[in-house]
Amino acid sequence: MSTTTDTMKNFFSVLKNYADNTTIDGVTVLDNAVRATTRFAGLQDAINNFVADIADATEKYGATESLKLNCGMVIGTEHDRTADIGAVSGYNAGNGEVKDAQSIVPEDNVILSELPAPVARASSVHSYTGADGKTFSYTITYPYDYLEVMDLANAHENELGSMDYSGVPTTYIQPGDTYGAYSGVDMATATLNMLKGIENYWMDESLKLAYDSYGLDFNNKNINVMFAINNSFFSADTTPTGLSDLETFYPVDSIDLHINAGGIVDLDSSDPNGKHSARDLSHYDRIMAHEIVHAVMFGAGLFKQNMPQFFTEGIAELVAGLDDYDGYSYYRGTNTFGTSDIFTGFASNSESLREALPLEAGTGTQSAYAAGYMFLRYIGQQSLPVNVEFGSSTETNNFTHSNSQDIISGYKDGDKIILVSDVQLTATNVSNNDLFVSSNIGTIILRDARGKIVNFTDESGNVQSRQFAANSAGVIDARTYSEKEVVYGADNLDNDIWAGNGGSVLWGGAYGNDKLIGGSGVDEFIAGVGCGNDSIFKADLNDIINLNSTTLDQVSSTAISSDGINCSFTDGSTLKVVGSVGATFKLADGSAYLADQSSGQWIKQA
Repeated sequence: MSTTTDTMKNFFSVLKNYADNTTIDGVTVLDNAVRATTRFAGLQDAINNFVADIADATEKYGATESLKLNCGMVIGTEHDRTADIGAVSGYNAGNGEVKDAQSIVPEDNVILSELPAPVARASSVHSYTGADGKTFSYTITYPYDYLEVMDLANAHENELGSMDYSGVPTTYIQPGDTYGAYSGVDMATATLNMLKGIENYWMDESLKLAYDSYGLDFNNKNINVMFAINNSFFSADTTPTGLSDLETFYPVDSIDLHINAGGIVDLDSSDPNGKHSARDLSHYDRIMAHEIVHAVMFGAGLFKQNMPQFFTEGIAELVAGLDDYDGYSYYRGTNTFGTSDIFTGFASNSESLREALPLEAGTGTQSAYAAGYMFLRYIGQQSLPVNVEFGSSTETNNFTHSNSQDIISGYKDGDKIILVSDVQLTATNVSNNDLFVSSNIGTIILRDARGKIVNFTDESGNVQSRQFAANSAGVIDARTYSEKEVVYGADNLDNDIWAGNGGSVLWGGAYGNDKLIGGSGVDEFIAGVGCGNDSIFKADLNDIINLNSTTLDQVSSTAISSDGINCSFTDGSTLKVVGSVGATFKLADGSAYLADQSSGQWIKQA
């Protein structure tokens, strides 16, 4: 079964053929890769088809549906915890797995500031092992001193807009001084925490992600970590050591990673992912993953002259993930399309989308990142054996799940989905109005599944059901269901939601006053920041109270008594868990706690 990851690995295997060629044009290389791995005649042909397919589906079904159909992109809404965040790790990678922003670059449940720091001006030897079992080693070289930075006040841009670091002097952050809007103390603390994340998790896991996604290793190479001040327009960038990136068209063994010291002062030192303190899903470990894709491409000699920026930036965003709501929030709000999301904006404006995909080395705008990301998700989506089935509105429909991705529109109560031999259902998720059901062979996407009971039938006639019940404010009652995994993704109003008895996921939606009542199965209650004023009943042993959008510093107060548990959150949301509580509370970083109602204390779980 082909997956988008397979397509990208094949794509890069073609690029590797030109690693030692310093004269070939980047567009020519990409033309060859597109021809070898897709149905298109070349890069421009792929772009033309992409723009046309997006425009056609947008006219017929709307922008959001067009992005799903053509790119496999599930655009999240605010506080949506189920949105797909990237092609490499998302639904259309072929395994149906959904990763949230925290799990793109995985870490243990640690406090970032408590991790050991690397030794200044030392090279630490690292290794990582890919999913195929192959192990690679590399080194990280650190600055002379934790406070050493490049002073970019004297740096300049070369003629194509990239930074020229030649001759840039180094200096030292003075804790007592201020640097623009930042104090030296905050900047020094942030650089140290950044180094801890890089040394202990972020670099190893980012390189593993790049290898597992594209087949590019960093074996026997070195990365130099350097910080910079007096520059505000970048978070981090990557260039070959001692050279401008625009001069390097062959494999190199040493890469400089430049990090803007002023740009990381908002790093949350308690979060292992390097969370941005002001944006729920934005994490610096994902910025590292983006830059590491550039590093491995430099190392492999895959950057070629005139290689289009939408590819070089889009391929890095494809690893880090981009289509969530809060993660890269500058893609929403003020952009080319005013207040609209940039992805749906591009989908609704063919001319702007085409203009963002020029066959030249750089535009220097955010459009290259977003449009390149969309285009590469489209390329990956074309490799999947996708089956789109449209149901009759008057007759009973029997759909079949036999492909790596089956998209079903028009399912109604009473219809069936037939599972071919040896197909097993694994996980269920919701996004907007759609239900995603994963299996051991792929994913079934049911469009507009709210309020419907979906029946799956195997070849022996055994029936399994899933329900996505979330229509309007009021009572949503699943107590009569005993063999169903009931998934709720309710609205923003007030609901009384009763679980079924086969294990349920209950969420009242954002900013409502909801009552969530558990059943006899193992239930998961979603609450916390962004969920309003919720009350939970029957939170029994083995149940989960998932505060998965909430960090520890966003819990402003808690009170444990024999009557229950009360929590308040920094955004004004509250949670009341009534009665005897056996459920485990889980936070955004994966840490878990039990409430001892006898002592009034929290007990952290190992």
